[in-house]
Amino acid sequence: MSRDGVPRSELAIVSWDVVERMVPYTRHHILRMEKAGQFPQRIQLGPNRVGWNLGEVEDWIRNRMAERRPPVATAETVDSVTRA
Repeated sequence: MSRDGVPRSELAIVSWDVVERMVPYTRHHILRMEKAGQFPQRIQLGPNRVGWNLGEVEDWIRNRMAERRPPVATAETVDSVTRA
């Protein structure tokens, strides 16, 4: 378990509260993305309880981070690197 109290396991199932802390979207937007196949599918735990596989949510976050473009070098950043 990490310092923030979130378990780090592929077998861990996390609740809405944890998913909302990890992903800066509203519940409604997460549901839309899930329905469109753009977010991990929930797991029905009981008649009134759902959860998400923590590893799948973490993988989704890693994939979003991997899609970022590297920063574009500007003359100012190149100058600062060459002076160092």
